[in-house]
This record gives sequence, structure tokens and C-alpha cells, in this order.
Amino acid sequence: MVREALGQIDAQVVLVAVSGGPDSMCLLRALVAAAPDRSLVACTVHHGLRPEADAEIELVAAFCRERGIRHVVRHAPVAAVRKQTRRSLQTVARELRYQALRDAAASIGAGAIALGHTRDDQVETILMHVLRGSGLRGLSGMQLWSDGLLRPLLGLRRADSHRYCELLDVPHVHDPSNLDLTADRNRLREVVIPALEAFHPGLADHLIGLAESASIDDRFLAEVTAAFQERVVVEGALHARLWASLPEAIRRRMLLQNADASRDQIRNRSAQLAKAAADVPHWRAPAWWPQLSREPSLIIPVPGILHLESFAVEAQFVPVQAALQRLYVAGPLDLYLDWSGPAAELGMRRWRQGDRIRPLGMRGTRKLQDVFVDAKVPAAARQRWPVMEVDGVITWVPGLIRADTRPVSAMSGRVLHLRLVREDDGSRLEPAERRKTGANSRLILIE
Repeated sequence: MVREALGQIDAQVVLVAVSGGPDSMCLLRALVAAAPDRSLVACTVHHGLRPEADAEIELVAAFCRERGIRHVVRHAPVAAVRKQTRRSLQTVARELRYQALRDAAASIGAGAIALGHTRDDQVETILMHVLRGSGLRGLSGMQLWSDGLLRPLLGLRRADSHRYCELLDVPHVHDPSNLDLTADRNRLREVVIPALEAFHPGLADHLIGLAESASIDDRFLAEVTAAFQERVVVEGALHARLWASLPEAIRRRMLLQNADASRDQIRNRSAQLAKAAADVPHWRAPAWWPQLSREPSLIIPVPGILHLESFAVEAQFVPVQAALQRLYVAGPLDLYLDWSGPAAELGMRRWRQGDRIRPLGMRGTRKLQDVFVDAKVPAAARQRWPVMEVDGVITWVPGLIRADTRPVSAMSGRVLHLRLVREDDGSRLEPAERRKTGANSRLILIE
């Protein structure tokens, strides 16, 4: 377990946070055995809150001397800072402890800080975040390796770390302040979790599973948000119309990643910006927007290219993983479809009165007429607006809306990428490319 965790980092110098408790002493002893080729430096933070702290520091120092490990001590003025800020003792102590550890790591050139958090600490953290109404990031709990912090014991139960110390005769002490039930975390550990376990056996396993799922979703949303941000924020300025079109989850996360604010402030600010964006004059279709001059329906070759007067439709298969990465950041003229299963006919035609679509993520159907009105598309442009169909079912109105037809997922066998390309600018397809498409690119008219 510890060796696997060390495999996550390249750092040759590792600062190990050691308080003298069984978890941190277990960590230090395990690292000595698992990382003989790395330089370990033990660091104890003195909070100045308990008279026993000096003896605990000496215990750690003696252990390190016997094994030739460098030991440093950092002091954290918890009482003074708490008096100034009037914040909780636990919060102030935690913040100052992490700051002291980072300062120590920087001073010795350590590339990682190893912490003795166990699986039990993870359960407590997740449950605490649940009670506080946290989002995905909080529900993800602590990570094995993140922001310079390594937690090699995160999969180990606290009882096992204690047993490890006893079996190997590793000296350690028990902090009596951990039994103080006035502290929220202690009360959670000693009272709430045992009660919940009695009511729902297996609670810890379920919370760990929740954190793993939330962590996967959180990383995905972070990647999607970063990609969206490149499109809607240009030189520090927010593109109001694009911002208003983003899903609320992306808007909030974008604010969260760029501002030091509470969740309620993020929610309120997101709503304010969306409302402000709604007051901006609506985008209107430019003159070059793809317009169909022919009334008959057209069949798009799959794969292949369909050439029209002013634009072309490209239909190409792409790897599933690549499609998933681009899915939520695709431009208005791109569409990804699950093309698994039996062969289907891909067609394109002009909009007709009475056309309806079943929008992705919504129940029921919606009139395309209403979609055009909401987007402020001029009546003249609507008459020639292209509508994509799969086996006669409206699947996509480029630039405006897509249907729930053939959504792409990790289970997709094949993914088709549709793209509308202008033929009269720099994105024009060269004659050689036209010739290469051969007979498959001919227009097929359907009466």
C-alpha cells in the first residue's frame, strides 16, 4: 500500500508529518521500510495548546535519532490567531498546521508532504461534508495524492495502524484531546458514526464508494469546465451570451475555480451573471450560416462528405474516448452520435412547419418553431435552416438544439462525428479531398 502510494510521486525528499500518534508513527515506520532510497524528514508541529506536547515531540525525536532520520519542529501560534479571528480552535489549528508543514517542506526542498490520514479519517471527512451540504468536490473526500500532499494510509483502517505499532513495538502516544466531545469531529467519530453504523451496517464502505464515484465525476467536470472557460472567457472578459448558454453546474464550477467565495455566494453570483447575460441583445444568424437552398431531403454518406452550395457536411467515425473528451465542448456546428447497432440512414432537409424535437435532457417534445423564436432567428433564415434526421427522426438542428437520439456514452461501440464546414473560406475542402470522396459524396434527392 505504501509502496504503491510512493509510486504516485517523483520526489526524492519527502516531509513526513509526525505528531507522535499511532497513525503518524505507523506512517513514518512504514516509509522507512518502503522507501530506503528516499530522503525522509520528519516534522512535528507544536500547537502550544497542551503541556504534554513537549514530551510527545521528544518521543518522535528519539525515534528519529535511532534511525538516522532528520527531525524538525515547527511552532503554530494557534491561541493567538484564534483570539484575533474568533474562529473555531480546530479550524485554526488545522490551517496553521498545514501552513507550517508547507513552510517546512519548502525550506528543505521536499517535493511531497506525507500525511497519516487513514480510511477512518476519510469516512469522517466525507460524512462531515455531507452534513454541511457539500458539492462533488467535498463528497470526493481526501485524495491519495493532490496539491503536494500524499496520504499512503488512506486505504488502511485506524485499528490496523494501531495494531501495526503494537506488533512492531513502535512507540506512540494517544492525544487526550481526541476524546473532547465539544469538538465537532470528535463527536462525529465517537457518537454519530457508531450510531449510524448500528442503524445501517456497512455505512463506511458506502461512504467510501460515494467518494470514489464523486471523485470521478468531479475530475470530469473540472476538465469540461476548463474547456468551456477557454471559450467564454477571453482576456479576462466574459462572453455574456455563451455564459448564459452554459449549464448551471458549469457556471457555478467556473466561478468556484476563479473566486474565493462560499457556495451560497457562488450560487447567487451565477444567477446574477446569467440574468445579466439574458439582457444582452440576442445573437442572430450571420449571413454565412449554413442554409439549404434545395427543398428535397438529402442523404449524408456515412462515412463521407456531402457538398452543397456554400457548405459541406462531414460524417466521420472517431474513437469513443476522443468523442467523450470533446462531447461537451464541441462547437455549434459539431455533433457526436452513438452509431452502434444496425445501419441507419442519416438525412438532412429544410425546416418545416410542425417539426418537433425531443431535446436532450428534457421530457416530451418541443416545436422547432419555439426553438427559433427563443433564439431570435429571423423568419427568413428559418425557412432554409438545416435539420438533421436519423431514420426520419429529427436529431439535430445545427447551432440550436440536439435531440436525445443516440447519445454518446462510455458504452458506445462506434461514434459518428458530424461537422458542418463552410466552403467559401479558409476551411474550404481542397479539390483533392473532393476527388478522394468519390461517388459516395454525390447528392441523393428524395422526392
